[in-house]
Amino acid sequence: KAMSLSGKSDLTTNANLKNDFPREMSSRLLSGQSGGMYVGKRFYSFTPIYFYPSDSEGYWVLLESLPKAALFSPIWNLFRVLGVLVLFTIGASVTAVIIFSRSLTRPLKELITGITKIAEAETDYHIPVTSNDEIAFLTFSFNKVLYKLDKSNKQLQGYAEHLEGKIQEKTDEIFGKAKQQKVVAEIGKLLLTNMDLQEIMAGVVNRVCNTLGVEFCDILLLDKSLHSLYLASGAGWKEGLVGHAAVGLDMESQAGYALKNQTPIVVRDLRTETRFSGEFLLREHGIVSGLSVPMLVEGRTVGVMGVYTSEERVFLKSDTNFLESVGQYMAAAIERKRVENEIVHGKEYTDKLIETAHDAIICIDENGIVKIWNRAAEKTFGYSNDEMIGVQILSIIPEKYKKDHHKDLELFLKNNEARIIG
Repeated sequence: KAMSLSGKSDLTTNANLKNDFPREMSSRLLSGQSGGMYVGKRFYSFTPIYFYPSDSEGYWVLLESLPKAALFSPIWNLFRVLGVLVLFTIGASVTAVIIFSRSLTRPLKELITGITKIAEAETDYHIPVTSNDEIAFLTFSFNKVLYKLDKSNKQLQGYAEHLEGKIQEKTDEIFGKAKQQKVVAEIGKLLLTNMDLQEIMAGVVNRVCNTLGVEFCDILLLDKSLHSLYLASGAGWKEGLVGHAAVGLDMESQAGYALKNQTPIVVRDLRTETRFSGEFLLREHGIVSGLSVPMLVEGRTVGVMGVYTSEERVFLKSDTNFLESVGQYMAAAIERKRVENEIVHGKEYTDKLIETAHDAIICIDENGIVKIWNRAAEKTFGYSNDEMIGVQILSIIPEKYKKDHHKDLELFLKNNEARIIG
């Protein structure tokens, strides 16, 4: 609302001013001052307007009236905008704090969790990297440390398992060697018995199979022609082969190869073996792995002893040593049996020769006891073999020769000088 009051004469009446405005405002209007003031709930702004600069008493007054609320509405609007801005700023700050807190505290919590896992020896924990800041770098470095710790832990576990396996392997090897040595001792005692050689060999191959855990075992001996080997004893072979199956001495057989090289031969897989093709006996039974050792006694070859499996197997050095020991024992036993047989055959021949001789043959021991009394002696002296064996020879010597006989016998025993003492 605006009003214009013109002319001094109009204002001097004070009629309208006094009715519409307070005294103070009326006075200011009449004095020609500009300004503004509140009157009730309204604000009045007044400005004198001079049309003639030379006439200071003739002027107009421009009076503008506004409600107090309208006057302060821009300020209130400013305060409202500022309030909204403040609230927005506070909300944005709180939101930023929350987001920053989450982006900071969550990785820190995960790092603390990771440290706890390490303390509990759980090194396979991994923290996901979700940002690209300093926290991400710290998380990446922590994950790298965890990876190295986990890798080291797995390596240590591997070393421990490997060491445990090695210890178990060595333990088994030690106990295996002890068992093998015990079996070797048992075989040695077995060879000192009066058992038949064939029975001894059968017992030995069975003991070897049980000790080494193999399916097949054989003892191959040189035949009389010395041109081939024959299966003297074995375990696991088809019926009818023991005592009859022959193996050549050529370099294509495993036994022949071991015999020619005079050394143990270990075969891991006969199917891929390049040194020899393997004898028919092995291929017929589906042999895959084998161990053969030459049987030697005083540098002379007696035969070959071997063990075999139908599945791939790695024979240890202790297995080779065991089989070599058994093979040497068997070679010595076989050689002893051969010598015994020769002695027996030689004795039988000598007995027959003495028994069929035309001359009287009498043998006595160092005590003069008769040990041999042949048929010709029976005819010559008239005493039978049964009557004279175990009897003192002086019983048939005339009294006058007994002293000389005794003297000559002592001389013979002392100097081994042969003289006629009968």
